[in-house]
Amino acid sequence: MFKDIFLFELKYRFSRPATWIYFAFLTIVPLLLIGFGNTPASEKVFHNSPIVIANLLVLVSLFGILIASAVMGVPLYRDLEHKTGTFLFSYPIGKFGYFMGRFWGSFVVLLFISMGALLGIYLGSLLGPLFGTDAERYGPNSLVNYIHPWLTLVVPNLWLAGASFSH
Repeated sequence: MFKDIFLFELKYRFSRPATWIYFAFLTIVPLLLIGFGNTPASEKVFHNSPIVIANLLVLVSLFGILIASAVMGVPLYRDLEHKTGTFLFSYPIGKFGYFMGRFWGSFVVLLFISMGALLGIYLGSLLGPLFGTDAERYGPNSLVNYIHPWLTLVVPNLWLAGASFSH
């Protein structure tokens, strides 16, 4: 039953405009910040250096906490609001499968939304010279410089926020 509820949550979330608005917001803001060179990088530091990427992802994860409250807190509230709990548990659905399906479905969507920041930072570092920033201010784009801070900083922040807001 976990799989059915998990897939339902994914299908529901990806059909909602809010998911795509959050993703667009988290893509566009870092894209513009990196693209226009509005980073805390000094003259000797690239706008897409690992420390700048990590700092920007931490900043974005603070907004991600607000988004986590909207994404993670809604599924159970929606069921309580529409009083569907009595109907749901009259079917052969276990509480563990139900709650974990809702939680993991929402968390996967939250991870997708947060990946918008990675996309925005990457595109900003590619398109920065088109925005008028000196091309010499951008270094090489190594995938590990994007993935490592996302995995070590953003995902744990979202996990803690998501677990807090889903109860």
